[in-house]
Amino acid sequence: MELTLESGKEPLILFHFDAYDPSRHAAVHGGWWARSSEQAHYWLEKQGYVDLQIRPVPADPLGFKVKGSAMAVFYRQMAVMFPAGVPLTEALRLASYGEDRNLGSICLHLCEQIRIGRPLSHAMRFFPSVFDPVVTGLVAASERSGRLAHTLARLADVEERRYKLVRAVAAAVTYPALLSIATLALALLFLLYIFPINQELFASLHLELPAINRWVGNLVALLTSPLMPVALLALGGVVFAFWRSPERKRHLKDKVSATLSRLPPLERLTAKARALRMLEILGLLLEGGGTVDAALKFMLESTSDSKGRRVLTEVRNRIMHGEDFAKVLESTGYFPPLVCSLLDVGHETGRLVEMARKGAEICEEDVRIALETASSLLEPILLAGAGVIAGLAVITSALPMITLLQRL
Repeated sequence: MELTLESGKEPLILFHFDAYDPSRHAAVHGGWWARSSEQAHYWLEKQGYVDLQIRPVPADPLGFKVKGSAMAVFYRQMAVMFPAGVPLTEALRLASYGEDRNLGSICLHLCEQIRIGRPLSHAMRFFPSVFDPVVTGLVAASERSGRLAHTLARLADVEERRYKLVRAVAAAVTYPALLSIATLALALLFLLYIFPINQELFASLHLELPAINRWVGNLVALLTSPLMPVALLALGGVVFAFWRSPERKRHLKDKVSATLSRLPPLERLTAKARALRMLEILGLLLEGGGTVDAALKFMLESTSDSKGRRVLTEVRNRIMHGEDFAKVLESTGYFPPLVCSLLDVGHETGRLVEMARKGAEICEEDVRIALETASSLLEPILLAGAGVIAGLAVITSALPMITLLQRL
């Protein structure tokens, strides 16, 4: 993975290392950014590590990611250590001992950047896929206002809630996904192995097969056609081409998200998730001394959805012309009425930060309930699909047998 930090210099490469730290009498596993393996080896030896084993990690710089659980732990560690009087560089060094090597390499690099005099927000901008513009902008504002400890605590809260929500999503789709895979596997097993055997047996008895058997037979012939591997290879090539191109992958993701979001149940869920993100950003920036205009600006920078960008641009322009924030949001129809009402009350009472935080909690709970409801509805639907496949197998096997018995 390469990362260019300054113009005119060679790009940095991520090296994973395994070593032994005599000062702690413990094995050390982590990562370090360097311009060559010799430079990485020199820095690691300078730390006192022995028995070094290093290797470069090839990857796409735009795809450099850190697990959500690791980020939640990182923000919480920083929120605890920094206010307790631990120097920022020491807190980052201690945070680098986590299980995630990528995050450990980032912590070490942030530590080195701070040691040479750069602010934390400036160092974070080297990793835009890990620290989005909202986080770096918020940290920069808190550094100027002296509220970095409070900001780290709020980021820890937000990241932990986000991680819990991601886990709730994963838990909601795991069982339906496994059931779908099992159903598909059983269907393919029946179509490709069991059904052809039955067809051959009934054909040898010169039986006129029912219409449903003929339809299933045509489907089996299509699946076993010599052109099917060619079609699968072509489809795999197209998917690989999209996967290799970040722009195409992002465009395809936007198209799929836009299509799915038009479905009524998913449309409401998407609106709640979108409102949750907006309220989190608004609350964080207003607490850090920012303005509504700054919040909308950061939301524009961190939003990849084209429709969302158009709506946020319209909202920002109308607010700059003196229109009320909550009423502008309501007129777009892009956010739930509850969010607009909460922001309107907060704006009128001067408690916009508190209402934004309360709205985020309500939206988060609504998203969780919607996921649980969707999961509970998917289970009987998928079970019904599995029952249809099982019934199809029984019917296609039983109908020719009935015809045979009638001829006897």
